[in-house]
Amino acid sequence: YFSYVGQGNGDYRRRTVGTFVFAGIGGGDYAPLRLLPLPRLHQLLDLQLAAVPAENLRIGGELGVSDLDANRFSDVDDDDNTGTAYNLTLQWKPKTRRFGDVDLHARYRDVDAGFQPVDRINDIEFRRKWDLQSAAPARERIAEGGAAWRPWTHTEFRAGAGSISRGDFSSLRVDGGVRIEPARQDSALPSLRYGIEYIDSDDGVSGIRGSWLRQLGEVRHDVVFASPRLRIEQERRRSRANGDSLLPNSMGFVDVRPGVSIPALDVLRFTADVGLRLEDALLYGEVQRQSTDLLQIYGMELRPWNDLRSTVSVTVRDRQYSEAFRALGNKDLQTILTRAQARYSPLNGGLETDLLYEVSTERTSRLQRIFLSVPYGQGNYEYRGDQNNNGIQDEEEFEPTRYEGDYVQLTIPTDELFPVIDLKSSLRLRLRPDRMLRGAGSTFWSDALRALSSETFVRIDEKSEEEETSNIYLLRLSRFLSDSTTLRGFQSFRQDLFLFERDPSFSLRLRFDEREGFSQYALASERSRRRERSLRVKTQLVREIGLQTDLVFLDDEVFSTSFSSRARDINSANLVVDLSYRPWSQLEIGFVVNTKSATDALPATPVEADITSLTLRSVASFEGPGRLRVEIERNDVTFTTEVDRFPFELTDGRAEGRSWVWRVNFDYRMTSFMQATLSYLGRSEGDRPTIHIARAEVKAFF
Repeated sequence: YFSYVGQGNGDYRRRTVGTFVFAGIGGGDYAPLRLLPLPRLHQLLDLQLAAVPAENLRIGGELGVSDLDANRFSDVDDDDNTGTAYNLTLQWKPKTRRFGDVDLHARYRDVDAGFQPVDRINDIEFRRKWDLQSAAPARERIAEGGAAWRPWTHTEFRAGAGSISRGDFSSLRVDGGVRIEPARQDSALPSLRYGIEYIDSDDGVSGIRGSWLRQLGEVRHDVVFASPRLRIEQERRRSRANGDSLLPNSMGFVDVRPGVSIPALDVLRFTADVGLRLEDALLYGEVQRQSTDLLQIYGMELRPWNDLRSTVSVTVRDRQYSEAFRALGNKDLQTILTRAQARYSPLNGGLETDLLYEVSTERTSRLQRIFLSVPYGQGNYEYRGDQNNNGIQDEEEFEPTRYEGDYVQLTIPTDELFPVIDLKSSLRLRLRPDRMLRGAGSTFWSDALRALSSETFVRIDEKSEEEETSNIYLLRLSRFLSDSTTLRGFQSFRQDLFLFERDPSFSLRLRFDEREGFSQYALASERSRRRERSLRVKTQLVREIGLQTDLVFLDDEVFSTSFSSRARDINSANLVVDLSYRPWSQLEIGFVVNTKSATDALPATPVEADITSLTLRSVASFEGPGRLRVEIERNDVTFTTEVDRFPFELTDGRAEGRSWVWRVNFDYRMTSFMQATLSYLGRSEGDRPTIHIARAEVKAFF
């Protein structure tokens, strides 16, 4: 067992889940220890009070008392389990017609070192707000106040100040700003926002003093044909130890980003932003230029025009390091994000085209499959035991199961990151001749075309380490799904052809669906391919009786670079006939016949299986919120040769021989916020004894 003990406190680093590598004494963050959780008790009492003693004056108070026993096995140090905190607020909004509106506010908070809240009481930027250096528990006192003045409706000036003390740490903060928002777009005044804040901090224990200046300004002005804008952000942070040496968190940057929007060129809207960012960092005892970033953002939006609408955005960011930082191993980076989306539906919607193209550069990690234990019967995998006697639950030692699973599979990222180019693209083409011929006369050929419709869908996803990025941008498919460069890739093509698609009395669908994929996992690579050719016929024999027939030919292949229970090469033919009878709207009775012939060609001796399944089902809906579903299923599975093991997908999890399955489910909503569920599952598989599982559950929604 390995436990995370913090950076530099362990001797191992984690390569993957369950795999650790010795990194030297103090060179890792994991240790071969098993940390045991301690029983604890955490209680909190909170009291809030608010009063309005005068018009526009509000006074508030809050008192909290916490009690945390971190180890209930021991009475040692229990005298400091309790802590208190209180918060006082004041808000006054006097209104004067001559000088405009004024908003005054003040706050004081005092928190004991022993106070332990159940939830977070500080905002997410709390440490940044006060330049807080230490997280050690200590008594904390915060006093702050501010004022806002609105001389006119759309103009506001604000100023504020505050201080914090936590043990030997103290910080003083002042801020101010102005906001101008014209009421009309054709106003001669620009829209302006500016804010500035300065923080001066002092940590008496470590001798660290800090100063931090932050500024952000934005201005925008709408003219006749365009809306130019400018955004400037600047930060300068200096942290010194003992008043002399600069610390690594000293930094600075200036970000200047002009832009323009062209909101009204008929149906086109253009936006463009160009930014220059200069970053400084500590090197050799002084703050010097680290990098120069050039950012370009371009966008175009086409509003609905002649059945066409689209959006396109391109973001390019080039980061160039200075010579001093490049000598430390930093490399110049270029990040590109392109997204295009279009929809075209001419001919009265008879032709619908949806296009998506998105590509970006990023850093990502390989994935790893892990198996998490869950209660028996709630998972879809079972552990076959330590087959190779290595003391580790390896991936190939888990197998999918239909009913007896006590593990679920999770896919999580590993720790190491790789630079990749990420592409997501898809195209959907929908053809409906009945809309194209709307209003046309009735002839044999026009009626035949109206009966037809089709849909084509293509999708290509790729995460690749390809160095020649244009191969990915330009969709050169010969470089996709590569063993050497692809981390994860997926390609899909589906073609559907419909006859009388929307006719409830009779419809037919022909489908061809092919998918290919490749994934580099942490311990192995896997390539998959799935091809489906199917025919579906739906007919309504009479008003109460419906029939659906599916004929499916399926090729399912999975190959791995290491031994895997998922590996297979299955070819199957499946016929499913589903007859449904609905004598009343509240009752439906169905009978399903399923025959399947499948062959796994991966073993040296191919495994052939014949499966026959008969299912009788009934669904009854009661007046009100109740439903009862009953199913009886019989399965017969035979093999042409004797086999010990076979893929789960060969028989869809059915056991060899004859098996019976009974299911009963009853749902009833007692009230709008309470629901009861009763379920029963009985099964008898082959020579195994019959198993009965019953569950009862009541849920309340609040």
